[in-house]
Amino acid sequence: MNSADDKVVKEIKEVSPSSSTLGKEQEPVALSQEAVQHISTEIEIPEEVERAGVTRLSETIELPPDVRKLGVTSANVPLTSPTASSTTIPKIVLPITDAEVVSGLHAKITSALRWLAQWCIKRLKKAHLALKSVHGKIIRVKN
Repeated sequence: MNSADDKVVKEIKEVSPSSSTLGKEQEPVALSQEAVQHISTEIEIPEEVERAGVTRLSETIELPPDVRKLGVTSANVPLTSPTASSTTIPKIVLPITDAEVVSGLHAKITSALRWLAQWCIKRLKKAHLALKSVHGKIIRVKN
């Protein structure tokens, strides 16, 4: 071995102190000691974006006086929280009960009850609901 080869081997050993933990194709990665920063929830809008017409909206909505005179009030619900309708099953009123809908699906194809039941199922599907039989009772479940 010549001195140039010894120099390269020495540099490789200095760069990777524990070469047994690294694979053949991997290079050692220098660990940086960056501090963890807390990110605030407020977003600062750059000047060029403000000049383009982008404005920041507040968390609460201020109603104009003419709308308040009509009797509209603010619900004071934060904009980031899910709405109540996403957590509850919507109320869909059908002309027949859910049990009649299920029995109507098994009626003859020429029966008006069959077509009414199909129409009810279509309405429930539009509301992302389905009918399910649990222990002999028919209940509505979300899809």
